[in-house]
Order: sequence, then structure tokens, then C-alpha cells
Amino acid sequence: MKSTLPQLLVPESAKDSASVAIAGGYAMNNGTRLSASLPYPQGQPYRVPDLRVMIVMEGEGSLLVNLVRSDLRGGDIVVVPAGTIVEPTSISADFKARLISSQTDKVEKPLLVHPEAKDREELGLMTNIIWRALHTEPPALDTARFQFLTFLSKVKYLAGKAPRRKSLRSEEIFQLFIEAVNTFTTQNRRIPFFAEKLGISPHHLSAVVKEASGESAMGWIHKAAIQRAKLLLSQGMTALQVSEALEFSSAPYFNRYFKRLTGMTPGEYQKR
Repeated sequence: MKSTLPQLLVPESAKDSASVAIAGGYAMNNGTRLSASLPYPQGQPYRVPDLRVMIVMEGEGSLLVNLVRSDLRGGDIVVVPAGTIVEPTSISADFKARLISSQTDKVEKPLLVHPEAKDREELGLMTNIIWRALHTEPPALDTARFQFLTFLSKVKYLAGKAPRRKSLRSEEIFQLFIEAVNTFTTQNRRIPFFAEKLGISPHHLSAVVKEASGESAMGWIHKAAIQRAKLLLSQGMTALQVSEALEFSSAPYFNRYFKRLTGMTPGEYQKR
């Protein structure tokens, strides 16, 4: 398997057999400090190519996961499916995490859980078994996959138990809106377009999004457009190419739009 560890946020200095295991479509580290070694700078979005798990061991941080902020502390677990856009926004100096990548397993949507002590212990035992299974010679891949799927099942169960602050219907509409924004923001940036996708009125969509998130629907649409623009700019595309890819009316309008929302021009962003 070709290593995807740089995209897994593992520093070059940690890539040795004692701290990293790669076998059978899995890549895993044994815990690494990330604050000074992120291959993607804070504020730079990237798209993960396969299923990713982050288990926070120490420190604090925050990520935007498909636009939605996830605040992290020791013991938290984040699971993101392939294709998710992740953007680190803050990482403390003592931030340490264990990370797992799978090219074969899937989850339907991002998950964030804050396990209690007994659940953290159980999940930790599972990851230790995965680690040992990947380090045997030859790797015990059946054991690793069974434990990893059991781990994912437990995380899904804990995510389902988490208390909900909003009504189920409001939360469902908001999540569907975010999914639509992440999918269609390159085609359309108008509230009526997304309201039609969800089968509700623009007024109702705006009210529910504001209630569920504290932010306006248009604010989320702007966030998605800027995040997608940053992603394309970081891949070396010119402002003209990005404006065409995101279907802006012209490159000058895209430049003004980007600067209004970020405080810098596309060119200045690329030179950071």
C-alpha cells in the first residue's frame, strides 16, 4: 500500500517502524505531537482521500469538518469519511493524537464523541489490539479489521447517545442543508436553490439554520465557497481558474468576494 501518512498528519520524523504501522490498507501511528508538524497549515482546508480517525491523547484543538466546527480535548475521537473537507483552525502546543487511516472501511458521515472514562478505556484496548495486529509479522489483518470495525461500531453507538440540543427535525434540516452546501456550492450560492433541494421555503430554511447553528444560511454558503476556493488555490490554480471552477461571473468579482470574506486577495492567500 502506498503510504498516505503525510495526509494523515504524521510528521516525517515519526515515520519509522516503532511509531507507524502500514499494512493491508491501514495506516496507524502510535501517538504524535501535531502542533509543529502539520503538513497543512492552520486555516488551510484539505480533502481526506480515505476514512480517518483521530484519537486525541493530550491538549486541545479545533477543526472544521465539512464546515462544522469540532472542538477537541483529551479523550475525544473524530471519525471522518473519505472525501471530507477538514480544516485545522487551532492546535495547542501540547496537542498529541493517535491517528488511523483505512482505505477499505467506510462511515456515512463525520462523527465526534466525548467518551466517558470507561468507554475511553474500552476503545483504547481496541486500538492497542489493532496496533499489535498491524505490527506482527506477517500482519494479522483479519484481527486488525475486526477490531477496527468494532471500534467504529462503538463510536457510532456513543455518537447516537449524545444529547441533542435542538429538535430532531431542526437538526435534520440543518444537517441536510450543510450536506447540500458542501455538494452544490460550486454550482449555486443562493438560498432559494438550497431550499428547493430540501423541499422547504427559503424563509423556513433561513429560520431553521439560524435556530440550529446561530448563523445565517447565507453565512454558511459563503463559508463553503471560500473553503472550496482555498482548497483550489492551495492546489496551484490561478484566481481565474478558481473563479471559473466555482462559476463566478468574472475573476475580478471573485477577487473582490474572496478579499471581502478573508481580508486578503487570492494571490496573497497563496503567498502566505
